[in-house]
Amino acid sequence: MRHVSIPQFDKYLNKVFSDTRHFLKRHPEILIVPADKGNVTVAIEKITYVDKMKDMMADRNTYTILRSDPTNKVQSRNNNLVKYLFTNNFINEYEKKNMTTYTANSPKIYGLPKIHKQNMPLRPICSSMNVPCYQLSKYLVKILNNITVNSKYNVKNASSFISTVSPVVLEQDHVLVSFDVVSLFTNIPIQLALELVEKSWNIIKDHTRIPKLKFLEILRFCVIDNNYLEYDKIFYQQKQGVPMGSPASPILADIVMEALLDSVFDKIPNKPKLITKYVDDIFIILKSNHVSSTLTALNSFHPKIQFTVELENNGELPYLDVLVKRKNNRLVFDWYKKPTSSGRLINFNSKQPKHVIINTAKNFANRVLDISDIVFRQKNIKIITNTLLSNSFPLNIIRTILNQYFNPLVQTNLVTNVTQFSYKSILYIPGLSNRILNAPIRNKDNVRLAFKSSNILRSSLFSNLKGEFSKSERSNIVYKIKCLGDGINQCPSVYVGTSMQKLKNRLAGHRSDINSGHSQKTALALHCIDEGHRPDFNNVDILQTEKHYSKRMLLEMLHILNTNNTVNRRSDCEGLSNIYSQFVHRNILG
Repeated sequence: MRHVSIPQFDKYLNKVFSDTRHFLKRHPEILIVPADKGNVTVAIEKITYVDKMKDMMADRNTYTILRSDPTNKVQSRNNNLVKYLFTNNFINEYEKKNMTTYTANSPKIYGLPKIHKQNMPLRPICSSMNVPCYQLSKYLVKILNNITVNSKYNVKNASSFISTVSPVVLEQDHVLVSFDVVSLFTNIPIQLALELVEKSWNIIKDHTRIPKLKFLEILRFCVIDNNYLEYDKIFYQQKQGVPMGSPASPILADIVMEALLDSVFDKIPNKPKLITKYVDDIFIILKSNHVSSTLTALNSFHPKIQFTVELENNGELPYLDVLVKRKNNRLVFDWYKKPTSSGRLINFNSKQPKHVIINTAKNFANRVLDISDIVFRQKNIKIITNTLLSNSFPLNIIRTILNQYFNPLVQTNLVTNVTQFSYKSILYIPGLSNRILNAPIRNKDNVRLAFKSSNILRSSLFSNLKGEFSKSERSNIVYKIKCLGDGINQCPSVYVGTSMQKLKNRLAGHRSDINSGHSQKTALALHCIDEGHRPDFNNVDILQTEKHYSKRMLLEMLHILNTNNTVNRRSDCEGLSNIYSQFVHRNILG
């Protein structure tokens, strides 16, 4: 292939990126979405996606329509429970502040295509990042994790699985089997999960001072009262199961699965040789004539929890990223690539920090080689090489990565002392960021820099399946309000403000200040009261969104200085360093 210089390649990529964005703008009927698994990108007709989502939401056994949005009510209940925990000294001031919310949004459901299934059904995912009890649920999860921390079934990853099963000696009539729950999260019996938590109180009480009844009340609130969602501006109650995306869902599913395995295998007379579990995937070694009875026993635990079964084929069975193979009476392991896997990593030419790109490739190579028995090594070295080549890695870099795996002493910059570092996140700019990283004035002993990209495909090209929040529901914003004048004479003045709360609530505050004559509250109120003017509350511009308080305040000051005819007070910008003065009139805010 003809060598292409970096500037030429960058120019080509920018053109492809720009052409793709323009194409998608011209064709809103096409959605670009990630697949459920395999790091695959899917193009799907919007009408097909919408029809699949409507069919899913029409299932009245799972979803029932609510009359209104319960978010404000649930948010108020959340804050009352957090206040109770703080007042009774169960949480500290920081935890109280973290778990209290005044800007919560409803959970939004969307679907990711299961490209490995016939007719490509959607896996329902619930976006729960800013729902009323998100942080409270995370607090409970830390406590609930202690119930299954010493599980005799769980494996954490492929390496843990291999170390668990590799000592097993097989008999002639043993068979490798995997059992998989059908749609575990949407079928978890919530009442059963709550009962199992209550039965585990002897474990829980060592990790919290919250009284049992109150703990269970808060847990019920998090998993039942918050089990609602929004799709296409319609609100639904999820009648069964737990939403995939909620912080509490994985641990509740794990608790139920633990109880299921204990119940089933304590009762059946034909004990398996080995049982392991990863979430809802169970790997079992048992006698071939016991497979049917074991499936029946698993399916009898609860009518909502039903299993599919997969038997070894020609002495092989895939599980996680591992292909388990029989070799005489022992097991050997090879790396397993799912048929739907794209083989896509961070491209070598991506505008990411080079150490991140290299480490991604190293982790991929190490994972494949760590999983694989030595007899598969040469085959997998070829797979690693071809995969990295397809992601534009130069052959010499690939050879170095493989060299470092087989000769660990070749690696440099090994850390020998454990040091506590403070990490700071900054925007990655090719060339400049590397100079900052190596700058002699930077405190390298205590501060580590983590770079983030300003332009990623998911935010730039992928379709927003969650739906946009209305302008009035957005929070953590910098906004601009124009003045309408007195109804006769126009006024060019504008007001720039910032708010952590939702825009609709902040505007209600502005209205109240003006109507009540509280001119001292804001510069907007002072201007409107003194001049007899009206602000244009119906056409507020949101300039930027930023959750971090100090960054948001800085952005507000920069926008004030970079905006003509502001009525803002001089004091609104007094916290801004003079170092920014030379930049603010160059339209750098974008």
